[in-house]
Amino acid sequence: MTHHPHGLSVSIIARSSVLWRWQLNVVQSLVDQQLIQVSQVISLGQPETRVPLAVRFLHRLDAWVFRSPMSAFEHTELSRLGEVRTVSAVQLTECVLPQCDVVIDFTELDIAKGLLPLAKLGVLRAGFSESGSITSWCLGLSEYRKNAGQTRLVISLITRGNQSFILSEARPSLDHGSYTRNLNYYWVLTNHLWARAFNTLLKGSDLTALQNALQTSNSLSGLGGESSSAEERHSLATCSPGAVGSAKAYTSAYCRFVSHLLAKLQQKFLSQEQWRILIRLNPFNGAEQGLPLAFGDYHELVPPADCFWADPFVVSREGRHFVFFEELPFATERGHLCCMEVFDDGSHGAPTIILKRDYHLSYPNVFEYESAFYMIPESGDNATIDLYRCTAFPYEWEFSHTLIKGLAAYDATLLEYGGRWWLFTTVAIEAGCSGCEALHVFYADSPLSQSWQAHAQNPVISDASTARPAGQCFYWNDQLYRPSQDCAGSYGAGLNINRISQLDPENYQEVTEQVCRPDWDPDLIALHTLNFNPHIAVADALRKQLWYRPK
Repeated sequence: MTHHPHGLSVSIIARSSVLWRWQLNVVQSLVDQQLIQVSQVISLGQPETRVPLAVRFLHRLDAWVFRSPMSAFEHTELSRLGEVRTVSAVQLTECVLPQCDVVIDFTELDIAKGLLPLAKLGVLRAGFSESGSITSWCLGLSEYRKNAGQTRLVISLITRGNQSFILSEARPSLDHGSYTRNLNYYWVLTNHLWARAFNTLLKGSDLTALQNALQTSNSLSGLGGESSSAEERHSLATCSPGAVGSAKAYTSAYCRFVSHLLAKLQQKFLSQEQWRILIRLNPFNGAEQGLPLAFGDYHELVPPADCFWADPFVVSREGRHFVFFEELPFATERGHLCCMEVFDDGSHGAPTIILKRDYHLSYPNVFEYESAFYMIPESGDNATIDLYRCTAFPYEWEFSHTLIKGLAAYDATLLEYGGRWWLFTTVAIEAGCSGCEALHVFYADSPLSQSWQAHAQNPVISDASTARPAGQCFYWNDQLYRPSQDCAGSYGAGLNINRISQLDPENYQEVTEQVCRPDWDPDLIALHTLNFNPHIAVADALRKQLWYRPK
């Protein structure tokens, strides 16, 4: 394997003498991480691309209303990357790019096949939206106007065999709110996806070995990776004005903007949303023999009006049931952890605060190990995964140690399997970014370990609809399951039951077998936790209460 101390040698090809700012940011980020060194900068000498006027106005209107300015489509000089060589598309076939490992295609034209002879490993380009468009201003636009819950970003390598391999991809949430706020996050995510792609390429520089590795990785990937011929993808490659640029399409996009604005105004001024705990005693005693997913049969525990209750975990001990949960006062918007006893008649004792810090806490994952109780709360705002030990069950806890530090991790969930302990958690790519979309797995020989190893495929899932944990893993009919949240479109919109089909240090696969929505009550708009034992099941749901009732 060839050693690349300063990264791979790349040639950058652009349509004109300018780049989008997001493209410049990608290159600068890759150079700063020493993943690439720019050897050639080529312009095709064509007119610069501009975002259609109707789309530009939508960006500006949304950015102004939702206070989320965006600079991704500002023009910046291509010469900032180095001396620019201008050639025509026809002359490209006659170009010689010595020592070029990879061509980065920023033209947003379907010319990748013609670039293949120029690079040793192939041509890298980005795809935007579920359609696979290579036109960046289309990102999320079709999904936005259709009110879809998520979009797609992908970095593909096209090789001399004219095969297209996915090196990295993500399906982030398209939150039902500001379009430009979503886009600003996507451009941050794009930088990380390009870095992930080059890290894959740097594992080897032999083309045949790389293709074999990518073929295996794509077939096993939990991301739904795929390989195909470039011709097969041609029909999806471009975002023509006819695709999303018709008057009808633009009208629907502006209607969606108005709809989201009205929904936000209603949420802020005309309604209150409150997470509530749901409980069901003796969940397996009735005619129902399956999992306790009939949430309409659960009893709702109503918190005081000035806070919410969420993320319930349950421990039954000596005939008594204790629910551990997050309590978040609306005045501080900072969660702390509570415990309360639930009685056999469905009533409950007063909540007792068991853990409070100067940063947000939630998801009190309580477990028993070697006759002692431990808890791993969510403390992503502190960039740690911490362990607490119970000194007097269930109300007294003390800090034990940090399991993993320097990680904005959310909803850490443990599993003992195959002679190892596994820790599942979603990780934000940067502080302030979403913690719902990238599932990472770590493993160790003990749940108390301070030496957790990262899974080879991390992130094993990059999909807002299935990544984030939603409770403890469990066995059912000799199969292993992982509950997860559906955060596509909005946080905690639904609950998934995923069957884990492969778990080892090199591979992870799961299949979503059931999806639950809060559809038993029209005033419930989210559902995102499930935990149970033979005696009691607990969940949570978000109730929306209007200050008025439309007739």
